[in-house]
Amino acid sequence: SSGINAESQSVLFSFLTVIPFGVLILLYLFGSFSISSRTLSLLFLLHFITPFALLILFFLHYNYLHASLSSNTFKNDFLDLTSFYPLFIFLDAFIVFLFLTFFLFIIFISSYLFFESANFLAFNTLVTPLHIYPD
Repeated sequence: SSGINAESQSVLFSFLTVIPFGVLILLYLFGSFSISSRTLSLLFLLHFITPFALLILFFLHYNYLHASLSSNTFKNDFLDLTSFYPLFIFLDAFIVFLFLTFFLFIIFISSYLFFESANFLAFNTLVTPLHIYPD
């Protein structure tokens, strides 16, 4: 299975206990001493919010880069300015259009292409996964 399951999350997050206040961080993340639905909700929220935060940082960086109009970091030679308008604006818009076309095709047309069948099973802490065999 390519996805990370609850047992793997328990092992990975238990590494937090070796740092100072790691047990408190672990209790805050899990909500108890084991993975609960609260933990899965927090991780889902983290995976949902992170791309939007990166997108905001990207646009801030992009606007700053285009506002400066230069690759000159010292800003003391105004004859060495490189204008980004209009060529690079249209090129960037075209590249973003191609990326979004490909991305939206993957999301809406072939969204089940990268899914594992085990990802559709409901999470249950009382049932051991089938790929884990007792000794």
